[in-house]
Amino acid sequence: MTGAFLAPIAASADDDGRIADGATAPELKIKDGVVTGVETAPNSFFVQFASEPTVDGGSLSTIKAERAQFEADVADAGVDVEVRQEFGTLWNGVSVDVAEDDLLELASSGVVEAVFPMELIEAPTDVLTETIDPELFTAIAMTGADVAQSELGYDGTGIKVGIIDTGIDIDHPDLGGNGTQGSTAFPSERVTEGYDLVGDDYNADPSSPDYQPKPMPDANPDDCQGHGTHVAGIVGADGEVTGVAPGVTFGAYRVFGCEGSTEGDVMLHAMELALQDGMDVVNMSIGSAFSNWAEYPTAQASDALAREGVIVTASIGNSGADGIYSAGAPGVGRDTIGVGSVDNIEFMASFFTDETGDSVPYVDATGSPAAPTEGEATVVAVAEPGTDEARACGTDPFTAEQKSVIDGNWLLIQRGVCTFYQKAYNGQLAGAAGIIIYNNVPGLLNPTVEGDPPVTIPTVMITAADGEALVADALTDGSTTITWEAGEVSTPSPTGGLMSSFSSFGTTADLMYKPDVAAPGGQIYSTYPLDKGGYATLSGTSMAAPHVAGAAALMLEADPDLTVPEAKSKLQNSGEPLPLNVAPAAGLEVVHLQGAGMIHVDKAILADVEIEPSFLQLGQTSGAVTRTLTLTNTTDKPQVYSMSFEPALGTGGTASDWGYYYADADVTFSAETVAVPARGRATVDVTVVGPYDTKKDLGFLYGGYVTATGTDESRYSVPVGGASFDLKQTEVLTGAVRDGDEVVELPVLGKLAACGMFVGVDCVDPEGSWDLAGEDPTYTMDEGDVPTVLVHYEQQSRALDVEVFEADEDGTKGASLGLVRELDYMYRTPGVEALTWDGKVVGDDDARVRVADGDYIIELTVTRAQAWNDDGDAVTETWTSPAFGIDWTGTGLVDSPVVDRAQGPNRSATAAELAV
Repeated sequence: MTGAFLAPIAASADDDGRIADGATAPELKIKDGVVTGVETAPNSFFVQFASEPTVDGGSLSTIKAERAQFEADVADAGVDVEVRQEFGTLWNGVSVDVAEDDLLELASSGVVEAVFPMELIEAPTDVLTETIDPELFTAIAMTGADVAQSELGYDGTGIKVGIIDTGIDIDHPDLGGNGTQGSTAFPSERVTEGYDLVGDDYNADPSSPDYQPKPMPDANPDDCQGHGTHVAGIVGADGEVTGVAPGVTFGAYRVFGCEGSTEGDVMLHAMELALQDGMDVVNMSIGSAFSNWAEYPTAQASDALAREGVIVTASIGNSGADGIYSAGAPGVGRDTIGVGSVDNIEFMASFFTDETGDSVPYVDATGSPAAPTEGEATVVAVAEPGTDEARACGTDPFTAEQKSVIDGNWLLIQRGVCTFYQKAYNGQLAGAAGIIIYNNVPGLLNPTVEGDPPVTIPTVMITAADGEALVADALTDGSTTITWEAGEVSTPSPTGGLMSSFSSFGTTADLMYKPDVAAPGGQIYSTYPLDKGGYATLSGTSMAAPHVAGAAALMLEADPDLTVPEAKSKLQNSGEPLPLNVAPAAGLEVVHLQGAGMIHVDKAILADVEIEPSFLQLGQTSGAVTRTLTLTNTTDKPQVYSMSFEPALGTGGTASDWGYYYADADVTFSAETVAVPARGRATVDVTVVGPYDTKKDLGFLYGGYVTATGTDESRYSVPVGGASFDLKQTEVLTGAVRDGDEVVELPVLGKLAACGMFVGVDCVDPEGSWDLAGEDPTYTMDEGDVPTVLVHYEQQSRALDVEVFEADEDGTKGASLGLVRELDYMYRTPGVEALTWDGKVVGDDDARVRVADGDYIIELTVTRAQAWNDDGDAVTETWTSPAFGIDWTGTGLVDSPVVDRAQGPNRSATAAELAV
């Protein structure tokens, strides 16, 4: 059986208003009757207590009393709980290890407000691995940080920036080190505070052979992984590369080992240390996708940190390919600045020179030998650009006369129609010494000519303009000569200045628009540990967030009294909305991918006006919505601003099946111009009517930008975001798999087929696989053969209840045996998850007992998410399983390799709450 995740049928690309299809979620992997890649539930948890943390006015004595009461309650209930860490400053609660089956007893304590599964956070990695190195300087210039440094005179001196990450290489000379590995003492000249919370060997991923979940803290937060050093360099390197704020000092809070993953409570502890150490700015270029409820503990803690006066920046996530609603905590926090990624505008490329001595940058093709770095070459062309002959497609496309021209020379071939491999292989068969493919659109890309038979001659790619010039010379003179050069030259990136394809989309689960801003994150060259080469190119929203952290440092130096809300407002007001990355000519990028757009820190520092709110969050809309903007003049002269609105593209559909649409809102102002007195304020009302396609019965995530343009042509903007549909009507339990010609809808009962590592009865092996259970399945309750529901959550949901019933003889529901799981603040899944039941229920004496052999039914009840401004009644949906049998044939235990600490899913952070 082959299978694919089936999303609802998409509208055709040429439907009115639809610009392009969105990226769909990864396919559910089903091969030979086996479902693989299923996410599993964690057994480590945050337990939130009822009172407020101390930063929000909570009493330390009350917090301690709640901890004592909790420990007494769980002891009385006979629950085996290991308390991992205690928190009370930014968030009030504890992190624990406890069997998931004991959660109901855990939550029955009167002091427990909520229980959240522990998120497992993968070590940040390089999103794109390319052979081209971009310049950090061009990325700095994109944000105006170069102007802030050179013209305004700011470098972040006196500002302390906390980096919660993999540590910082304290020996790196660009970060204040001595330049020799192991020679710099901590604290150093620039890494003045910090702590290693976990140790080198720590790895919280239970599926890893190097699984070692016990933290071994160390005083020195040195970096053996690399990511944190790269992030720190973007914030404030001062040496071979120059960061955004090269005068800052750092606090390094290491939450990862040399390899593997960490957990949410380690991150939360690091936040408390950063507050204790007096950090002015904290950057977290880590997080987990799809956990986009602001109620999750790490998001709550980052917001509390911001309310204490610390500017908190966080990456929004790298799951753009998984569709909308893919952002994650802590970047989705209300007061946290969540940052999306923009591709760098330039990169460093190899080059040759033409006959006039001009440099021609190129990119080596993957799958072919590298081009020379010295000597001359004769280059020929056989046809004008735009012709079939110039593209060299098909079988044996060259005439005998053309082959005689090609033989022994480098051949120019235009991109288009057929694959790069076919072009290069055809040139090789014609006797070419090498191939130069020139683009048919602006920009450069990294082509691949891998194939069988292989391409054995060097193949490179150049821009359309350079290629057309070389073709003209070659056709005029019969050939042209180039000279291969060593080294690299800077050249524009074809996607430079556009949102990165990997950057995660908002909104949050309750339709708050995220990210807040965008910054360079695609192809960024920065510092790296000395033992790993000293410098490296990485891509990700991890690289975007430190640009904003550095910008915040410059702003704090310029205005030491700047508050967190003011910093966020100024960054958003001065943001530059960017065009749609998949079709730049179509209009502005969707607001729930770019937020306020590219930051411009120089403009933020020099701003004459501040507009609040700096983001018009409309939530769910029906009809006209009016909001008031307040313009504050920070100068000694009166200012006059003209008000306008520019719509962005919108999206329509669900997380796994969506597209870009022209979805323009109707926006009017109470006044077309606003006069703001010197050092004074003025207001203007903005009325928005969201778009709705009545023919298709389709609402949209829509938005755009309100712009205030001064008489001096200065421009300040405010992003607008809303949803013209009822979120409660979005189905959660959707999806299907295909079994031959038969479509099997999800959820569906499954059976474990293979697994090498368990947590309790849950398989945590990344290679684990499940069969579809088929009709009338029976579970033996041994070796993971337990009742399992294979489920896809298309949308985040407010709650999920799992109830078990006895099955009557006719296969229908009989008596209820009660709830076996209550989850709240649910994530969405890009694929499928295995939801298991261990065959136990709460008995009359409140102890968990096995059910007898017999037939049973599982029922899932989902409470759908609601918009933050929707106070209507909740909507639920229910799925009821067919009857299945339980036949206890053994101990019910898992005997194959077991881990002794349960962790969260390794791709999808989860959030759950149990009501008291």
